[in-house]
Amino acid sequence: MQIVVADVGNSSIKYLPGLLQGDGPFQPGWNDCRSIQPELLDRNPAPLLEFPAHWFVSSVNDRHLARLRDHCEADNIAPSWTVVQHADIPLDINVDQPLSVGVDRLLAALAAHRLFGQSADTVVIDCGTALTIDLVTREGVYEGGVIMAGPQTSLRALSDMTAALPDFSAERIELPQQVIGKSTRQAMLSGAYYVGLGALRETVSAIERSRETKPVVVGTGGGMGPWRDALPDDWLQVKDLVLDGISMVAARIIHEARST
Repeated sequence: MQIVVADVGNSSIKYLPGLLQGDGPFQPGWNDCRSIQPELLDRNPAPLLEFPAHWFVSSVNDRHLARLRDHCEADNIAPSWTVVQHADIPLDINVDQPLSVGVDRLLAALAAHRLFGQSADTVVIDCGTALTIDLVTREGVYEGGVIMAGPQTSLRALSDMTAALPDFSAERIELPQQVIGKSTRQAMLSGAYYVGLGALRETVSAIERSRETKPVVVGTGGGMGPWRDALPDDWLQVKDLVLDGISMVAARIIHEARST
């Protein structure tokens, strides 16, 4: 069966086609996922795919999800459409309000647990509009996490909430040549870099101290962001755990439907 897994975020939509055959795992049709900004769907008439496929989608933005579905249905490339729900994800969710947890965070936690967490707890880091750090135990229990602003979001907030600071959120965040900025731009970009680096180090360190054994740490998507080279060498990086999680859920849904 030809399927597409898609992750609808606040700033981009990522999607990847592939095959599900028999009881086997998802086989990607491309080496890397493709990404499009949601607003471009309204202006770009080109279809996202050259062939029809069954879509399995997770979303944290209903407006962008509707845009994607309208685009795919107009191009006749979505004979079926499944939006992954909390109940579809085979994790125990040990938080106060399970339905309030972003589906993308749970899907990343599921994939991290399946791929790396059979003998250890797993810490999952994703750096995008938000910087999230989540914990899933070796038993497959999602324990919650930490949410903070991503570096571009922090820069945009400084501009929006002050009268004099410019908006540098479109700039690339990277290790500054010197900590002390000699201009407003340098100072803000340095601040965005070191705030994120310190937050990652201290948050993961605090999580490690709270566990009996050291967890596996894995970044996904934006992952460790611009701080990758400054973080421990044993922290892992995976292209896209969210899409991996969607493919796992899709396989489960399809296999269960075939067996009934």
